[in-house]
Amino acid sequence: MINKKGTKLILFSIIGIAILVLIIIVQKEQSINTTTPEVNVSNASQEENQFGLGYSIEVNNKNSNILNKENARLLMDSPNTKLDVSFDNRAKSGNFIMKVFYDYEEINFKVDQSKFNNSYTFELGKGKRINLPIYLSDKIKADHHSHKLTVSILASPEKHAKNIEAKTNFFGITTDYELFYNEAEREFENNKTYEKPIKLLNNAFTGLVISQDFNNFKEVPLPPYSTKVKKGERVKFSYRAGNYENVSDYLIMVLLDWNQVEMDNEKYKLLNIENTKVGYGTFEILAPKEAGLYEFTAYIVPEPFVNRTIENDDLIDQAYRFTLEVE
Repeated sequence: MINKKGTKLILFSIIGIAILVLIIIVQKEQSINTTTPEVNVSNASQEENQFGLGYSIEVNNKNSNILNKENARLLMDSPNTKLDVSFDNRAKSGNFIMKVFYDYEEINFKVDQSKFNNSYTFELGKGKRINLPIYLSDKIKADHHSHKLTVSILASPEKHAKNIEAKTNFFGITTDYELFYNEAEREFENNKTYEKPIKLLNNAFTGLVISQDFNNFKEVPLPPYSTKVKKGERVKFSYRAGNYENVSDYLIMVLLDWNQVEMDNEKYKLLNIENTKVGYGTFEILAPKEAGLYEFTAYIVPEPFVNRTIENDDLIDQAYRFTLEVE
């Protein structure tokens, strides 16, 4: 004999579960597809896709005109002026991390209505563009000088070169803009001291390689996938850098696990390298105090404190990344 009351209870239970599952699915879909009026994802332009695999980046604000765009300049009403970062991903789908530097020092920033932080991570598919409205740290004050604003978006921050056995300096894109508060006041504070490298090399190489090779001066040896160090020790590295056309002044800065670390107790290293030569030298960083895997990378900036014109490229190169194994 069928218990009709029990049948109704089972039926209502099934209906209730179905409704709950439907609500969860809808909420999940809304969470995945939700965009704010300013943070949004769209298809990358077909014109950009003609360039093939790679990345594109642009920084603008309400004062951006054709001249400033062409010369990678940003006229700011104040340091709190909203900036729009547009990033196109024509490579693989995956995770990305954005870093921002003011005069080559890592700063906090916020995206849209998020909290201030020194990084911002997001996921983006291949062939997609993301627009990110950013606001710089409220500790920055307007003055009567030009500054450099560096915005870097790097791929696969959750991965380690050691584990995936990837040896590459192509894992993102970094742009270097001149930022100023008055068109008539575009001078940099010129009190910087540049050091000479230990050696000048004649290698047919342009860019930056950092490793622990201190002996091979005939070639530019790439770093291994990983390097083992002790907790809290001072770790010595070598650099081979430069050989950009008509450039003699450079800046190098280092990230460890996507955070800027000091080089010889300074935020960055300034180098004066003879034109057409590769400079060789050394520096030290302090290893983390906790064991683990830390991703190491670096940037090289030609003519770091020079006014932007259409003659000097705003895109800067990354070094080959590798993993620091702290034991």
